[in-house]
Amino acid sequence: MPCFLKELDLYQERGRILTKLAIQLLIFTFVRPGELRCARWEEFDFESSLWRIPVERMKMGVPRSSQALAALEELKSLTGQYPLLFPSKRERARPLSDYTMRRANFKMGWDGSQERGD
Repeated sequence: MPCFLKELDLYQERGRILTKLAIQLLIFTFVRPGELRCARWEEFDFESSLWRIPVERMKMGVPRSSQALAALEELKSLTGQYPLLFPSKRERARPLSDYTMRRANFKMGWDGSQERGD
């Protein structure tokens, strides 16, 4: 995991920062990619450090770590004006593609097809 996180830090130079933040939040919160991609700012209670995912997507709140909170603060400056945390690059009312984070992993060499010896 440390090697992956180091490469993810460098990904910002090669890819979109939103993709990097999405992957970080997946790691920090352990939610499903679809729950994250469709997350809306209104679901977050920053005072309680809690993410309340609607029942139609998940049946519980997600406590956030300090790392997740830092990623959310960075993200809010980028997408806080939109309802979605991760809006599509082309159509802001739609969520980020389900392939975007997977493609970033492939670009970093983490496609799951072989063991990494790093």
